[in-house]
Amino acid sequence: MSESETNNDKRRDKRFIVLELEVYRQDTGDRFGKIINLSQSGMLIMRETPLLNESLISITIPLNKDIDNQIEFDADVKIVWARQNEISGFHSFGLEFVNQNPEQRDFINKMIDVFGSEET
Repeated sequence: MSESETNNDKRRDKRFIVLELEVYRQDTGDRFGKIINLSQSGMLIMRETPLLNESLISITIPLNKDIDNQIEFDADVKIVWARQNEISGFHSFGLEFVNQNPEQRDFINKMIDVFGSEET
């Protein structure tokens, strides 16, 4: 079995490539990273600098399109893995949503519908 097949078996939710969305920290307002893909359970972000090992991070995703009269999405995430691309030098992070309520899960589906395209 290939490594990608093994990794896909571990995923709970289908991932969707997302364009145009950035993530910001709620506590400082600083840019946290750019979303590469999004699923019901989390997201992949990229950024230029590494992150400190934090157990829980509150984020905001400003939306450049109105979804149900909402212009941003707030959530708590935890870092579940981190890697640095040796060629680009950028850092990739797997973030998992924590403490989600049903409204947040519904809104993530709407964000995927508006901003996402299915990964192959």
